[in-house]
Amino acid sequence: MHRIFFLIALYAVVPLFANLSLASEVSIEEEKYTQKTVYKQSGQLRSRLSGYCKKISEDRYLLKEKGQGDYGNFTDILWDFESLMTLKSDVLCPLYTECIIRDRNSSQIFACKKEYDYDKKKIHITHRNKGNKIIKKITYPLKGNTTDFAGVVYFLRPKINAILQGEKIRFYLLSSEPGLYKVKAEFAAEEILIVGSKKIDTIKIKTTPNMGIFSGIARAMTPPTFLWYKKSPPHVWFKYEGLESGKDSPHIVTTVEEITPLF
Repeated sequence: MHRIFFLIALYAVVPLFANLSLASEVSIEEEKYTQKTVYKQSGQLRSRLSGYCKKISEDRYLLKEKGQGDYGNFTDILWDFESLMTLKSDVLCPLYTECIIRDRNSSQIFACKKEYDYDKKKIHITHRNKGNKIIKKITYPLKGNTTDFAGVVYFLRPKINAILQGEKIRFYLLSSEPGLYKVKAEFAAEEILIVGSKKIDTIKIKTTPNMGIFSGIARAMTPPTFLWYKKSPPHVWFKYEGLESGKDSPHIVTTVEEITPLF
């Protein structure tokens, strides 16, 4: 679901889930949703997408999305996102994530795949061009709990109650530059959102990247990033506000238009 310079740019994934939290706080069997993204300042439509997340075996979850519109540096395009996640040592980890950008004729323009090797503690990133030829390979260390742009909303879901109690959640974000950043998520406010004809009590979460001595500069140069979740379990995500995919990307607002099940 979209989303970031999380901030310096959201493009990678490793949701963190304890077994108990996954069962009681997240409770995912299958969720379907549609989203709309607009420019923060003008409210002009930027993109739409539809997707689902479902449990496909005892310990594996599949997340798939299809979008259209503008995204990153691409305009008037289609894209497909897929992430396979597995429950591993009480943590829901990505096995791989892949994003494919296509033109309106459905021809590939660009593709990026991220593969997670938990035995060797490495993240392998492969970029391909419109001819599906490899144009770049990058490897990063897998340092700890790590997430990217679609899985991050599932990463935080089992932590909502802890955040409500004042806990700060720290994790790594693999961004689209690409780069690996430490991120902190913390309580910002409780708000009521209108979704369709329903009023939803939500918790608003603020995320902040830790860039060492440059953190102050980064905060001054970029808008804050916020996510809204339903306050009560299973803490469904409803809204995102922040940069879309990097430090030079648009300031956007993404909202869920419809989700099944809603509660």
